[in-house]
Amino acid sequence: MESTVAGPVTVAVNVTDDDFAEVECFVNGASLGVSYRTTFNAQVDTLQFLDGPLLVSCTASDRQATLERRTPRSRSRTGAKT
Repeated sequence: MESTVAGPVTVAVNVTDDDFAEVECFVNGASLGVSYRTTFNAQVDTLQFLDGPLLVSCTASDRQATLERRTPRSRSRTGAKT
């Protein structure tokens, strides 16, 4: 799925695994932070990036160190960076 955005967007995660340990989310490989709670929310200002696709992904791990990476959407940034 691809969307076109310009300005702030929210990256949000809600984990339902009973053995959840942590989740970390990224935009273009840069960490937005780590949460040890089952929810994660971060604002991303897409105006800080050049035009083109932004890769948003999150990696969650449980207490057995099982990792799962999700890339829910590709976002395109439009408008010149100043």
